[in-house]
Amino acid sequence: MARTPSRSQFVPKHLAIIGGVAALVVGVVAGRVTAPKPGDAGPELVGPAGDGSMGGGTYTEKKVELEASPYKGPEDAPVVIYEISEFQCPFCSRVGPTIDQIAQTWPNDVRIVFKHNPLSFHKEARLAAIASMAAARQGHFWKYHDTLFANQKALKKDDLIKYATDLGMDIEQFKKDLDDPKLAQKVDSDQAAAVAVGATGTPAFFVNGVNLSGAKPFEEFKAEIEKQLEKAKALEAQGVERKAIARRLTAQNGASQVLKYIVDEVPAPKVEQKAAAAPGDDTKTVWKVPVDVDKDGLKGPKHALVTIVEFSEFQCPFCAKVLPTLEQIEEAYGDKVRVVFKHNPLSFHPDAPLAAQAALAARAQGKFWEMHDLLFQDTQKLKRPDLEAYAEELGLDMAAFNKALDEGTYKDQVAADQAIAEGVQAQGTPNFFVNGRKLTGAKPFEDFKEVIDEEIAKSEKLVAGGTSMEALYDRIIKNGKIFNPLDDKVVAIDTKGAASLGKENARITIVEYSDFECPFCSRVGDPLKQLMKKYPDDVRIVFKHFPLNFHKKAQKASEASLAANAQGRFWDMHDIMFQNQKALDVDKLHLYAEQLGLDLAKFKAELDGNKYADQVKADIAEGNRIGVRGTPSVFINGRKYSPSGGYTVESLEKLLAKEFGLSASAK
Repeated sequence: MARTPSRSQFVPKHLAIIGGVAALVVGVVAGRVTAPKPGDAGPELVGPAGDGSMGGGTYTEKKVELEASPYKGPEDAPVVIYEISEFQCPFCSRVGPTIDQIAQTWPNDVRIVFKHNPLSFHKEARLAAIASMAAARQGHFWKYHDTLFANQKALKKDDLIKYATDLGMDIEQFKKDLDDPKLAQKVDSDQAAAVAVGATGTPAFFVNGVNLSGAKPFEEFKAEIEKQLEKAKALEAQGVERKAIARRLTAQNGASQVLKYIVDEVPAPKVEQKAAAAPGDDTKTVWKVPVDVDKDGLKGPKHALVTIVEFSEFQCPFCAKVLPTLEQIEEAYGDKVRVVFKHNPLSFHPDAPLAAQAALAARAQGKFWEMHDLLFQDTQKLKRPDLEAYAEELGLDMAAFNKALDEGTYKDQVAADQAIAEGVQAQGTPNFFVNGRKLTGAKPFEDFKEVIDEEIAKSEKLVAGGTSMEALYDRIIKNGKIFNPLDDKVVAIDTKGAASLGKENARITIVEYSDFECPFCSRVGDPLKQLMKKYPDDVRIVFKHFPLNFHKKAQKASEASLAANAQGRFWDMHDIMFQNQKALDVDKLHLYAEQLGLDLAKFKAELDGNKYADQVKADIAEGNRIGVRGTPSVFINGRKYSPSGGYTVESLEKLLAKEFGLSASAK
């Protein structure tokens, strides 16, 4: 994806404003939509969209004309990520590759908008932010953005001018813009908005209003983006215009402050006191996070008023950054708090699983935390020789240590920790649970303190009421939340006559409601078929049709698949249509049938005669009855399956093993 946008890649100043107010003035230049220029008149009234998408409450305030915020990605993207960042922050620069990966993975569905929040202790960050906006006026924001992040220790005014010169900008104009109070006003407004929505540190991200604080790994963004895209599909199915979806979802996600101050850019008040908790950070829900003091790494007393469970891994640089905060907690609270370490090595950190086992092997010899500290000294030195060197440095019994790693003694314990992490939605690292209350990311001490103080007060009341210290934690989390991607409700689905793979008497039937024009559906079929092939005696896959009304070619494609099914070639036609989703005109369907060697005359007669139209409509009616609102929708033995991390063979296997006892040894 191109990194140097033209002026047309600025966010319109008043994105998705009330339908009753004058629309944004946009021009089409060289076939592209251009954003308003600085100084263009904008609407005065900001508030709920005319369709009620924002929901509840109005606000009428005089708008201040601001520079447009730089962005990349389509203007009608159903997912909008607001990145709140600054150029002197090292964590902000480290998340850059992740942002690039997001842009490359969802080029048509995600827009990334840059907002400034130069922190007061980074003395050169504010001028760098202003300089980036001066570069934006010349269409060079993203190149300049990259240059600033590559030179974070050289952000004096002379440096900023040099970088502009190197990029071939009009330097006289750049210098003039650098002193333009309108650019300073833009940066200050962005910062006030960030504080107003609780993003007091950097980097911070709002994915359709859902807050992700800190330099999160790609997998955490992926999980949230896919969740938002699922919601977007449901709204599309209801007929919501694509360009209105991001705003609608931001409202549905309860991010009214984000809509007001970040999206609509209503001037935010200056906030001197501590900002409110960031939207999307639910610290009130108690999750059921079990601990095992005989197996887990434990620091502090065996039983304490507050238990902090940390899901972490040794190849994660952000996990290492939170260590000083944990030390500060230990110093501040002493025996009132215990810390329990659980392992969650992420799939893209190849050395993390063995490092986790090494830590547990050291624990067996009473040196868990000593090994923990050595492993975090350098998150890039975690190969087997490095682990052995650390063990020798700690004076461990090397024969026992190596035997544990060779035989995978602690592999199952690490896997069990990962299963717990999945159950409490600790999808990335680090994640913390303070008496079951979640804090995601490398939070500062103040964030922990607020929750810890509340939990100490609650625990002291329970103890005063007769709860023993030994029973305290289990009582606190007894009714805690556990995420289950499989709905408890069981619905009846008629699979008679539907295309299927596997044995009819298989004990696990997976029904997929799908649409051949839906790009998300094309990603589901392969994992399901792989699962069935791996467990042919246990798993059956059934295909049901649910062509969405805005996919104009999907209905006929479904009928074509059934015409192919009549000749025993449903799955072949299924595959070829998903491989050619943008070519589903009737003449193309005839071509695919011919390529498959079908009786073409029969195929055409059935397709042209709408022979299978009623069967498709029956599937749609059934889907509507059982609550299908978009595609793909998957049901396992009649229970709706809603994975948090996408449809993968691995996640399906884990679920089926847990819920139905599917054996990994099945052939």
